[in-house]
Amino acid sequence: SHQKAIHLLELAVQLDPNYAKAHALLAHLILDSSFYGSYSQKDVLLLAKPHIDLALSIQEDLPETYMALARWYSHNGQSALTQDAYESALKHGPNDANTLKSLAIYFLWHKNEYQRALDTILKAINIDPNSISQKQVLADALVANGKFSDAEKVLINLQNSPHVLRSLSLLYGEGLHQFSKAILTRQQVLAID
Repeated sequence: SHQKAIHLLELAVQLDPNYAKAHALLAHLILDSSFYGSYSQKDVLLLAKPHIDLALSIQEDLPETYMALARWYSHNGQSALTQDAYESALKHGPNDANTLKSLAIYFLWHKNEYQRALDTILKAINIDPNSISQKQVLADALVANGKFSDAEKVLINLQNSPHVLRSLSLLYGEGLHQFSKAILTRQQVLAID
């Protein structure tokens, strides 16, 4: 679980305070905690920043630290610094599919740069073609670019998880105007939930 992962990373940094990657990953998970209701937005910013700073002071070329820093800036509403931190993460880990996926999400949902998001997620998929979460972002980028049929193909080829089925239901209802398919797909989601 999320809390257990945080606990294990807290133990890791207690055992080795100079373990930069553990500090970076811990900051990342702490920032996620606001989504899970574990901490408030204000608390995650206060709790995560010391781990980011420590990780940077220990090892300044670690992509995971810049990913956490980008998330921290994003939580703070600092768009330009968010993009700079993602670019730094890519500089230190140019073939990191997860960084590319996060950057694609940033372009898609925060910058409304849909073609750039699509180009970026395609790079991530070329590195890691088996990632389900990257293909979900690909489908979102395709929808944003008006490529509904391509998005449908991507989603149909993914596992029938509630998230994928919700995306497919929205695509049918709003993008392709196939309302009977949207209703059937939504019923599948409800059966899983």
